[in-house]
Amino acid sequence: MKLIGTQPPNAHQSARSQARRFSVATLCAVLLAGGLSACGSSVISGNNEATPSSSGAGLGEAAKLVPESLKNQTLKVVVLEDYPPLGYKEGGQLLGTSPDLVKAIAEDTGLNIQIETASFDTMIPGMQSKRWAFAAPTFNVTDERRKAMDFVTVQSSYTTVVQLADSGFNLQEDTDVCGKRVAVLQGGVEGDVMAALSKKCVENGKPEVPTDTFASANQAVLALSSSRVDLIATQDVQIGAIVDQGNGKFEAKPEIRLFEQRAGIGFTKGSELGPIVLQAMKDLIANGKYHEIFSKYKIETSEIKDPELLK
Repeated sequence: MKLIGTQPPNAHQSARSQARRFSVATLCAVLLAGGLSACGSSVISGNNEATPSSSGAGLGEAAKLVPESLKNQTLKVVVLEDYPPLGYKEGGQLLGTSPDLVKAIAEDTGLNIQIETASFDTMIPGMQSKRWAFAAPTFNVTDERRKAMDFVTVQSSYTTVVQLADSGFNLQEDTDVCGKRVAVLQGGVEGDVMAALSKKCVENGKPEVPTDTFASANQAVLALSSSRVDLIATQDVQIGAIVDQGNGKFEAKPEIRLFEQRAGIGFTKGSELGPIVLQAMKDLIANGKYHEIFSKYKIETSEIKDPELLK
């Protein structure tokens, strides 16, 4: 089992998604030079960590569910690269809860996994065309998305907003957002959440919620910084990362909690990987690795104790 470094989804995205494949021999040389001894058959991840796997050490109950047909395959898995703390690049390394969870799943199951990165709006179409074995951005699980994909839940989630600290807005409840121009992520659930809120605003005699759609969180941050929008709608896990990018100019409004639900890893309908990853999640929760990952990125409040396979 090995986890191969991130690969660009296609040539058109190579500028945004640099290929990062690490050979075992090269990594071993680096590790040995540093006095470490994690060589041999290894898990190789986008963040340059290696974990021995040839002896089967570290395999969980999920490994027992892996059919022979998958044991010699390399499965392509897609994550985000511009949405901290779920998936982002720093110093040339791919970090975040999503790539770390994918690595932990590979270690637990023994599956060979190659990580790729892509924009969020391409993931569901890519899954439907079987471009990837599974997608781990992580998705908010909606009834509409369940028509197209199966999901293993990995965390809780809700939509909230970030504003300029000197905006003067006194947001205390959801309808206080009425009339504010809001940045949303293309393909994300935030657009639907704001549309539902806008309808509620109008029903209550208040102005609608206009939205501007952006391809990446970084673009939304720039829009708020330049006051082209009044607010950024985001998932709770990204509040800290967005506020940090504001360099003291942004203020989180966690009291605005919209569309609370669970988020998960997505699979094609009926995929045999669903039950395997579900058991892997149970293994990682039981052995503490799951909590370790979420603690690393300071989003422990999003942890769950009872992952589900939703079809």
